[in-house]
Amino acid sequence: MKKVIPILVLVAIAFTAGLWLRPYLAHDHEGAAPSTQAKQLWTCSMHPQVLQDHPGTCPICHMELTPVKSGESSGGGITIDPVVVQNMGIRTATVTEGPLTQTVRAVGYLQEPEPTHRDINLRVSGWIEKLYANVDGMDIQKDQKLFDLYSPELMVAVDEMIAAKKQTGSVTAQTLYDSARRKLTQYGMTEQQITELSALDKAPSTIPILAPITGHMTAKMVYDGAAVKAGDLVMRLANRHQMWIDTRVFEQQYPLVQLGATAHASVTAQPGRKFEGKVIFVHPHVDPETRTALVRIEIPNHDMMLRQGMYATVEIESSDSQPLRLIPREAVIDTGAKQIAFVAGAGGRFEARSLKLGLAGAERIQVLEGVEIGEQVVTSGQFLLDSESRLREAIAKQSGQNLASEPAVAKKPEPQAVPKVVVPHTDDIVTAYLSVQAQLGAKQKSDTPIDVTGLLKTATMAAEHAEGDAKPLAEAVATAAKAMDRQPIEKQRETFMGLSEAVITLAKASPPSTKVAAKLFLVRCPMAFHDQGANWLQTTDTIANPYYATEMKSCGGVEELIPLKE
Repeated sequence: MKKVIPILVLVAIAFTAGLWLRPYLAHDHEGAAPSTQAKQLWTCSMHPQVLQDHPGTCPICHMELTPVKSGESSGGGITIDPVVVQNMGIRTATVTEGPLTQTVRAVGYLQEPEPTHRDINLRVSGWIEKLYANVDGMDIQKDQKLFDLYSPELMVAVDEMIAAKKQTGSVTAQTLYDSARRKLTQYGMTEQQITELSALDKAPSTIPILAPITGHMTAKMVYDGAAVKAGDLVMRLANRHQMWIDTRVFEQQYPLVQLGATAHASVTAQPGRKFEGKVIFVHPHVDPETRTALVRIEIPNHDMMLRQGMYATVEIESSDSQPLRLIPREAVIDTGAKQIAFVAGAGGRFEARSLKLGLAGAERIQVLEGVEIGEQVVTSGQFLLDSESRLREAIAKQSGQNLASEPAVAKKPEPQAVPKVVVPHTDDIVTAYLSVQAQLGAKQKSDTPIDVTGLLKTATMAAEHAEGDAKPLAEAVATAAKAMDRQPIEKQRETFMGLSEAVITLAKASPPSTKVAAKLFLVRCPMAFHDQGANWLQTTDTIANPYYATEMKSCGGVEELIPLKE
C-alpha cells in the first residue's frame, strides 16, 4: 500500500502537467496549427452558390455537380493554370509613369467671326439708283459694285474737285484741289475712284459704292430706288475664311480648358474630315442654369465649305506635364462603390487590388493608390477573373462550416434591387447590342468580324452625356465595345462576355423600353469558356448561343426576364 501511493502521486502530477502543457504541444514551433486535409467540395457550374460535400445534382437546375478544383488561396488572390489563362483571353498591360493627356468633348455650332463683319453705312444722303448686291447671302468680291448712289452732295464735291484741277498752277488752286479730294475721301470714296473722277469734265449723276472686303452679304436693308440718309446701315458683309465654334463645357471640365489649347473638330456636313483649331476665348462666367461655360474655338475655312449654323463635335486636348502613375482605362472594374484591378503575378497568380483613382484621360487613368509602377494589370478577361475570385471566396467561406454534419447547399439568392438611374440612349445601346448578339448567335458562315462601330459610337455618346451614377454604366459598355472593335471573330466571341455583363448591368439599372423588344431574356450557358459560364441578352426564349461558332448553339437556359418600361 505504501508503494502504491507514490505511484498514484506521480500519475496525478503527470496528468496535471499534461493539461498544463496541452496548449503548447498542440502547436508547432512557429505557433501554427497543424494543417488538415481540406474536404472535397462539389458545386454547380451554372449556379456556383451551390456547394456540398458529396456529389449529386444541383437543386436549382438539376445538372450534375462537378468537383471544386483545389488551389484557392487567401489574401484576395487566385491561381489559374497558364493554359486556362491563355484560353480565357487574358491580356495585361504595364503600369507606367508619364504625362496624362485629357480630352474634353463637347458639341457646338459654327459662327462667322464678329471681327470679320463689315457694315456699309452711308456718309451722305441720296437715293439708290441701281442695286447690284440684291440677294442676301450672295458672294461679294472686294471693289465689286454694291450699288449706284445719286447724291447731290457728292455731285457738288466732285464738281469742286474738277474745277480746282482745271485752275491748277497757283498755290490757292492746289489747296482747293487737295481740299476737294479730302472731302471725297471723307464721303467714302477710294483713292482710285477719286483719281478717275478728277479726270472727267463734270460730275456724273451717280457714283458707284464699292465693296471694302471679300465675303458674302449677311444683311440687306435697301432696294432699288430707296432713299437713304447719312448714317443709315445699308447692308452688312462678312468674311468667313476663319470660323468660330461656340461650344459649352461643364463646370467640372472648366479647369481643363486653357487659352491656346489645341482642338479637333468634326462637322456633320463634312463626314470623315478633321479640322484643327485653337481655343481663343474662355468665358469667365458659368451659366447658373446649365452649369456650363462658353468656349470659343477658331478654325480655318480655306475652301469655304464651313458655314454658319453647322453642327460640330469638338475634342479639346489638355495635357498635364507632371509625370503620373497610369494604367489603361479598360483595366479598371467599376463596381459603383469602389474600383478594382487585377494584378498578374508569376505562375498564373492574379490578385484583386482596390484602387484610388485620380485624373482620367481618353485611354489612360491616374492611379493614386493600389498598384505600383512596373506591375502588370489585366486589361482583357478581368470579368472572368472577377467571377472566379468571387466563386473561390464563397468556397473559402463555405469551407469553414461543418460540412460533415450538415450538407452545405446554398439557397438561391433573392434578386436584389438594382438602383434605377437614367442612362441616355439606353434603347439605342440595347438595340445595337442585340444586333451584335444576333450575328454572333447565328451559325457562323464566315470568319468576317462583327461590326460593332454603331454600338461603340452610341455608348461613347451616352457616356459623354451621362451624369452621376449613369456615367460609369455607359462607360463600361463603351470600353467593352472598344475591346471587340476590329478584332478577329474568335476574339470577339471571347470579349462579348464582358460586353454582355456591362449591358446587363446597364439594362437592370436603366431599363430599356418596349420599343426595343416585347421581352428581354437573360440567358446563361454554363459550359462556355471551359465550364466558367457566360451570360447574354436576347429577345426570344429560343437559345442562340453567341459564344460558339456552329455547334452547341442551343447551349444555355433562361435565367430571368429583364423588366422593360412602357
